Amino acid sequence: MLKKLVKKIMMGHKADCESYLAFLKQGATVGDNVRIFTPSQTHIDDQALHLLHIGSNVVITGPVTILTHDYSSFVCMRRYAERERAVAAMRSVTIGDNVFVGWGATILPGTTIGENTIIGAGAVVSGNIEVDSVYAGNPARKIMTLEDFYQRRIARQKGEARNIYKSYLDSFGKEPTAECFYGYESLWARSRYSHCRYDSYSDFCDSIKEQIMEEKNK
Repeated sequence: MLKKLVKKIMMGHKADCESYLAFLKQGATVGDNVRIFTPSQTHIDDQALHLLHIGSNVVITGPVTILTHDYSSFVCMRRYAERERAVAAMRSVTIGDNVFVGWGATILPGTTIGENTIIGAGAVVSGNIEVDSVYAGNPARKIMTLEDFYQRRIARQKGEARNIYKSYLDSFGKEPTAECFYGYESLWARSRYSHCRYDSYSDFCDSIKEQIMEEKNK
């Protein structure tokens, strides 16, 4: 409790996700279930919060930058001092529902990100971003559809989980617990949202052990 209080005093509205969202909601439109994982490293332009619109189920990692203004026209003001003044640009930013913004991404003024979209780490985003898509790069470009991304993840999951299992086994000399597979539980933990490849964690481990034995016998 004391640690949280000290953090709140030192970092103010960036002390945690809840504080930062409460601050943004003083002017911005913010939906439900929005997560900002590293508020202290995230910079969201607060000069004109009413220009910011964030949907529901949005994940913002860090350090992410979201800008609603651009003062680069100051260079024109000095270069063309005798001509009409080029004022600063201020444009809204809209982030749709169910969007993931990757580590180090920058969202520039005038950007609209469609729903069900992934923004890759380090991307510099501007303009209209399509729905159900994955964007990456500088400048950010569409690299695949969300369906393509989903199919790639499904194809890679078992291999990645196998490597986690083997690395743990090599390091500690024993079988990992289910808690070591954070994010991979859908391989065996059935829910109303998903299907599973295995009936239980035990079945999953048996399959991995069988695969490892086959590789040793080759």
